[in-house]
Amino acid sequence: MWAHSYDLLGSAEVEGMRTEVRRFHKVDPYCDTVTVPANILSCRLRGQAVGSKAVNDGTNNGLPLARSLHFLPRSYQREFASDGEDIQAVIMFFDDKRIDFDRAAGSQKFFWDPSLVEVVRMVCREAMFPGFGSAALLESCKEILVIKLLREVLEGKTAQSDGWGIGAVELALIKDYALSCRGQSPTVSGMAEICRMSRRTFLRRFQAATGKSPSQFIAEIQFARSCDLLAASRLSVKEIAFETGFASPSQFSRAFKRIVGVSPAAYQKQVRE
Repeated sequence: MWAHSYDLLGSAEVEGMRTEVRRFHKVDPYCDTVTVPANILSCRLRGQAVGSKAVNDGTNNGLPLARSLHFLPRSYQREFASDGEDIQAVIMFFDDKRIDFDRAAGSQKFFWDPSLVEVVRMVCREAMFPGFGSAALLESCKEILVIKLLREVLEGKTAQSDGWGIGAVELALIKDYALSCRGQSPTVSGMAEICRMSRRTFLRRFQAATGKSPSQFIAEIQFARSCDLLAASRLSVKEIAFETGFASPSQFSRAFKRIVGVSPAAYQKQVRE
């Protein structure tokens, strides 16, 4: 990340946190080891809309952030590989004297937290389009981010990642993503985005790591969740179909019967007798 030259699309600073929205230039692919200069929380932006007036519509909908966040502690030695493509990201540099970030030395963390992404989205918007009360809003966002970092990073509630390939943390993030998709199926593009990989790279590394395709992995998660809900919840088959990411009850029933041999309703009756 630090070897790229970049354009600064926006910036903001309050005590203990500096935010920059950067567009890194396209370069030749490379692999290098870099020393992280500060305690950093970053999130990539999807697409190329950032920096245009289209995103300043008074809502957060115009800032398409990625689903995963990445924390790097100060002085961390990281092997960084670039595919050479240009990327955009919001980067927050923390220097909060109340927090002993040094306790996280030697580890980096990837985690998926939709509520935290919304906070980062607000920070990104204020860095690019500051408005009335920007400083107060950024101070509030900083407090939330620091607390979340304490919980998710310093207390070790998120699994450690080696930052390379598909490991336990990436599989956990994908599982969380799959379980959050209500009324719609998880997509390969969504899973690749969470792992910060291209779709092609994700498919290759996922198969190598698990011996399964993403669709097989997701089907197992959906099936296990649906069995639990059919056995223990008071939800209807229609509601369970929605909760487990199926587009319709009929699609859920067909998939369930193909695997179990009976319909969801029949299975529910059997396990409750």
